[in-house]
Amino acid sequence: MSLARTLICTHGHDSGVRVVAIQAAIVVALLLLSGLFYNTPMQFSAPALLAVVAAPLSWLSGQRRLRQAGRPLGLAWLLALAWLLFALAQVAVGGGALLALILPVAMTTVLALLPSKGAAQASQWGYSGPALQGQAQLAGMRVEPSLNGESRAVPEQHHWDEHSTSPATDWAAVATTLQTRLRQQWKPLLAAAAVGIVGVTAIAFWPSAEPTPAVAEHPSDAAATTATAPAFKAQVTLPDSFQLALADDTLLISWPGDPAQQGELWSLLSARGDRSCAAADFNNGDSFRPVKVEVWPNDIYYAYFSPLDAADIVFDVAMRGSFTLCGYNFSLRGSMKPLQAHPAFALYTRK
Repeated sequence: MSLARTLICTHGHDSGVRVVAIQAAIVVALLLLSGLFYNTPMQFSAPALLAVVAAPLSWLSGQRRLRQAGRPLGLAWLLALAWLLFALAQVAVGGGALLALILPVAMTTVLALLPSKGAAQASQWGYSGPALQGQAQLAGMRVEPSLNGESRAVPEQHHWDEHSTSPATDWAAVATTLQTRLRQQWKPLLAAAAVGIVGVTAIAFWPSAEPTPAVAEHPSDAAATTATAPAFKAQVTLPDSFQLALADDTLLISWPGDPAQQGELWSLLSARGDRSCAAADFNNGDSFRPVKVEVWPNDIYYAYFSPLDAADIVFDVAMRGSFTLCGYNFSLRGSMKPLQAHPAFALYTRK
């Protein structure tokens, strides 16, 4: 018996185990093909092409199984359609299309569990049909007497179905059958196709679990975005749009500035950066060096001062007229009132 002839036979019967074996072989071939073309341009198109080839083989196998179970043969289109939808998902979705294997697996399970009807027939590898007839023809000869006393061997005829007893595949008849089935079953096929397209679309737009990596344009950008803003123990906003804040014992002056690259703008430890940020100079001549100056998101500048200078800086902010820092000139008019109103700063407004 030729295995290829039994796979393309349009008549005969397939057992449930044979249907499962054929579909399992297709799945294994898909996995092997995916591994063979992994990380190549054919990674998804090669399995899709194999699925298209598997669709007619699955349709023929499904018909033979449905014939054995005495069910409408048109249901075999659902198995073929499941493989075509898998091929479409491979091209449209890529790696996520493996979820679409649920469709042919589910249909195969339904076909395999259908009970067989009629008397059991001789079979090989789960197949019984006209493809076995040529092999069993000699064994099935019967001897009939003739009028002249001689005898002749006559092969027994096996009727596998009502359509044909020929072991050869009549492709013209197959094409005619396909057209007839399409005309008769177009409504359920259209509904199944609509459901399948909706399923593939849902898979295509399913949110990916893989996080999108963030790319930092500059190391200082990465430091600025991953760091957290200082936790302020106390904070007060002054009239000229700047703020004083206390983080533990460290005094900070913050203000909205011009657009600048996020990160460290000045460091007293390394003496590197924008030298206009090297000192806060008040109009009475007092000068205080910030430990560092940073630019945070939304272009907010933060100047950190030593705890040793905190009291003197707050006093000068309350009592002086202006100061400059990083090239910005800040007016201190009206600063006394908000500082005295805040308990954390009121103590520093008098000496």
